[in-house]
Amino acid sequence: MTDSEMTVRKPVLLTFMVSIGVLIALTAFFLGALAQREWLPDRLGTESAISPASEPGGNLDRLAQVEQLISDEYYGRPQSDQDDEEFWTSLEGDALTGLANGLDGHSTYLPPEDQQKAANQLAGTFEGIGVWVATRAGRMTIVAPIPGSPAEEAGILAGDVILRIDGTSVEGLTDTEALDLLKGPAGEKVSLVLRRGDGEPDTLEVERRKIPIPVVEYVLDETSNIGIIKIVVFGDKTAAELDSAIQMAKSDGADGIVLDLRNNGGGWVQSAQETIGRFLPADAGAALWEDFDPNVEGEEIQQPIIAGDVSANDLPLVVLVNNGTASSAEIVAGALRDYDRALIVGETTFGKGSVQRVHEFEDGSSFRLTFAHWLTPDQHEIDLVGIEPDIEIAETPPNEKGDTQLDAAIQVLSANLATPTA
Repeated sequence: MTDSEMTVRKPVLLTFMVSIGVLIALTAFFLGALAQREWLPDRLGTESAISPASEPGGNLDRLAQVEQLISDEYYGRPQSDQDDEEFWTSLEGDALTGLANGLDGHSTYLPPEDQQKAANQLAGTFEGIGVWVATRAGRMTIVAPIPGSPAEEAGILAGDVILRIDGTSVEGLTDTEALDLLKGPAGEKVSLVLRRGDGEPDTLEVERRKIPIPVVEYVLDETSNIGIIKIVVFGDKTAAELDSAIQMAKSDGADGIVLDLRNNGGGWVQSAQETIGRFLPADAGAALWEDFDPNVEGEEIQQPIIAGDVSANDLPLVVLVNNGTASSAEIVAGALRDYDRALIVGETTFGKGSVQRVHEFEDGSSFRLTFAHWLTPDQHEIDLVGIEPDIEIAETPPNEKGDTQLDAAIQVLSANLATPTA
């Protein structure tokens, strides 16, 4: 398909775009497959925010002992009631952050302000330079730049590793500490030192600014008469906006759909289940399996496909992925491939197969804890493996025009439409 042919696609944005005044980086806690929100009704303690997490003699008994030592002996403990409460609340946050850092790299404690930012992101509100990041092998790795974001415009790619932020090394910093360095007012720039693959470090200046981001985009390629549906995130509004996109594709008389999941960093598992249910009937089988214990086989729990009032079960489908396709997006791609519903075109996905449950505290903070790994309907492991495409197509080099992967997906779908069936 030529560049001139590509210009006839007519874009329609299917989202309420929100702009935020104070811009910060999208943080590491956003990435991933998240289970439903859960409430923990009580704070961790009575007289202070920190309380024993186990019976006396248990593995965490020293935390209670240290709390008592601080209460009895610490020279710098505040004297006023208000300062004392803030003192213990801060210590509690530090303790919970330390506990999370000792786990798997995806479990995390979020103070109230960060929890609210995370909730806003999944509701379709985005702010910052526009990246999803995750810690992989001890390195702060770009999972994907958000389409249309300052990060994408600056040339940041999935797989880039952040080495320094405004001159400060991220080595040894927690995700929160490193990402705090990215915060700043709109219009100011942040300097990032990145390494791509085995290449030499490169420095990029990225401006913080307002970035309206759609959740779902629909485009009709009039040359091929194929509808292109791009899902940016699996959030609160995804199913409804996907329904609108499917209805538009049907109204346009589209002969098939390319489902573009490139650079989609994940989101709610339920949203992924609902997306699968737009392309498969609910009784097709499992949307995914959750594996709660790596040492026990045969006890995986089946999670259902969630169908809606709108479906595209009758439209031919190709799913487009790259190495920025992660977590809930991998759930969708894996399921549609396992049921032979779609061919997968693009590059091997990121390979983030753990699921976090969100436990919210009364003060608005939360603890996101990895409680399971997810498997595809055929029980293929995804974590650290990813999903290999049926047809591998590399991305268009940054210095070239066009979209090689999208063109290939359209061509594959068009070829299948032209193939006679028995």
